[in-house]
Amino acid sequence: MSKYSKNHGSTPQYGHGDAGHTDPADLANDVAAIRDQSSDLLQRLSFSTALDALNQRHAKLQQIEDELRRLRSRNFVFWPNLEQQLGQAKQLASRAMTDSRNEAQRASQQLRGAIDQLARNASSLASRGRVSDNQVDNLAAERDRVESQIAAVEQRIEALTEPFTKLVDTVAQGVAGSHWTMDQFDQACFRPRAEEHPLAVAAAHWEDCPQGACDGMLYITDLVLRFERTAGQRSLAFERAMGHIGSSDDSERGWIMKDEVLTLSFHPSSGAPQRATLVMKSADSKSIDDFIERARSGQLVAWMVPRQQQANVPIADTAKTPVRWPNECDHCGATIAAPVRGQMEVVCAYCKKRYPVEFA
Repeated sequence: MSKYSKNHGSTPQYGHGDAGHTDPADLANDVAAIRDQSSDLLQRLSFSTALDALNQRHAKLQQIEDELRRLRSRNFVFWPNLEQQLGQAKQLASRAMTDSRNEAQRASQQLRGAIDQLARNASSLASRGRVSDNQVDNLAAERDRVESQIAAVEQRIEALTEPFTKLVDTVAQGVAGSHWTMDQFDQACFRPRAEEHPLAVAAAHWEDCPQGACDGMLYITDLVLRFERTAGQRSLAFERAMGHIGSSDDSERGWIMKDEVLTLSFHPSSGAPQRATLVMKSADSKSIDDFIERARSGQLVAWMVPRQQQANVPIADTAKTPVRWPNECDHCGATIAAPVRGQMEVVCAYCKKRYPVEFA
């Protein structure tokens, strides 16, 4: 490769620190290379890389809006910030497009003359029978100054568009991730109840499963926590109303490759198992613990889109609160404990007879 050849963005390859003179043929090749590079620099004056990234995000806005609407139609009612961020992106779009195009046009007009001059100087040297090291050094330095100016403009355009492009990417990732969550619920071996709202899914390894350690998926809704075994035929390993979760604790384990561990305990009245130690595989345990704690305490309202924006007709909030259940078993006369959040039926602790819970 010629010592004056240059990959854009790399360290300049020109300069003769060694003693003596460079071979005339090599110098001629260097001049020809710089002349060719002047054509590449002229093409870069379109600033297509920076502007194409902007145009792609702008064109993606309608697709994201459609996907977000479809997400709400799937009964995913969390993260109202998606609508808010999409609205902000729409507001930023016009200004980002105008400012970046104006900057590209201004810089193109300003730098075109310098590139044309570089091309003329390279052609003039190439037409000579013999050129010196200093002449080629000067030509390469001229090339690098122009390239540096173009790179600075590209950085300015990226800075102008970054608030818009980052916001679009954030919304797109949030919508795609939420669709993935709903896809996992669709593929599960169970179906959430009508009044449930899916929130999150995470792959996990259940270490202390009574039937032996197993891999599976942890499903979280605003009312119920479930773990599904995924090896072989899918099956539900446990299902607990949020009110039956006694505690949820996140921790890290290990020295170098730390395990993300979620430790759950359940109220004795909810049946076996009464404990589950899950090593998270696709999410950090702290965020999953936060989801569960918010669901247990009923603090998910702030994470839900307003009722009027939800695509499906929702069941009233009172449907989540038990209002009537038998206090006494009509079979054996035993006292029946009150239901908890997310519990659809009560069970007699002695004869195991089941009774539905009525809602408002």
